[in-house]
Amino acid sequence: MAAIAAGRADSLVLVYASTARMMGAGTPTSVGREAIGREFGEMFKIGAWKIQLHTDSVFANGPLVFETGTWTSTFKAGPHAPPIPATDKGKYMVRWTSENGPLADRRTTSTTRT
Repeated sequence: MAAIAAGRADSLVLVYASTARMMGAGTPTSVGREAIGREFGEMFKIGAWKIQLHTDSVFANGPLVFETGTWTSTFKAGPHAPPIPATDKGKYMVRWTSENGPLADRRTTSTTRT
């Protein structure tokens, strides 16, 4: 999560698979590293974020790995930020997949916001 705290979308997207999907609250689904990088880049422009993950379970069977857990975020708004709660929480699920080597993240998230 250091890449989030540093506002480094370019570093953050390296853990995502090329076909990953990010499903944030109230936003269209971002598909692929480039789109996910743009989404994080837009987030970082409006303020500072801190996200904590808590893994609840991991299931692995051969090359198939699923992770589920909860997350908490805190947000410090910048001067041009829309109204966003200072804290949020939700659930996440990751299907880890191998792309020419190490496992990559194919993340799905949900939030308490509607």
